[in-house]
Amino acid sequence: MRIDHLVLLVPDLNAATRQWARRGYTITPGGTHADGHTHNVLICLADTSYIELIAFRVPGRTPHVWDPLRPFPGLIDFAVRVPDIDAAVAKLGRQGLAYAAPKDGGRARPDGVALRWRGARPLVAGLGLPFLIEDVTARALRVPSGPARRHRNGVTGIATLDVLTRDLGAALPAFGALFGRATDLGAGSVTFRVGATTLRLRQPSRGNAAALLAMRGAGPSAWTAEKARPAA
Repeated sequence: MRIDHLVLLVPDLNAATRQWARRGYTITPGGTHADGHTHNVLICLADTSYIELIAFRVPGRTPHVWDPLRPFPGLIDFAVRVPDIDAAVAKLGRQGLAYAAPKDGGRARPDGVALRWRGARPLVAGLGLPFLIEDVTARALRVPSGPARRHRNGVTGIATLDVLTRDLGAALPAFGALFGRATDLGAGSVTFRVGATTLRLRQPSRGNAAALLAMRGAGPSAWTAEKARPAA
């Protein structure tokens, strides 16, 4: 599996778009999701992943999976892409990791192109697991290549991703079912290699990360960018 995208919740999509453009990122218009609750823009990366800047279009107390995270803007979720989501959910189930039955999703691009995908979310809370996604329409329509993946600041991908969990002992086999064997075991953390990204799973006991975990719950907390190496 590979990381499909990171989800960054922002209070105001237009303001966030200007801010990230000033940081040297090429912004790709996203559109409005099929439920009408959210809209987004994309920062497409050369490693084939992307950063999704997403904002709500409706007031609070909306029946949306990310509605409880409104007080915690920033990195809130991440997705991994699979070629056959039904097969992936079934295989994970046999390994003891339960995901919900896949559901249809989509959005309309500003140019009128309708995108469709299927997604599945973990049924176990508190571990920080990602959701799964499979494209129904061509992925190139959802995640453009070419100039969209070139950025003035030289960023080419997601180098590292930190994920906070409430129970490292329970999370380790769950993440292992998704990403294979952990490549490093440390005090209070484990590391997985997910495509081009190093994913660090940890259960913090103090500091800002522990405070975030206590307030917001499990999930991704930080990422670092991979940059192109200058020519020798």
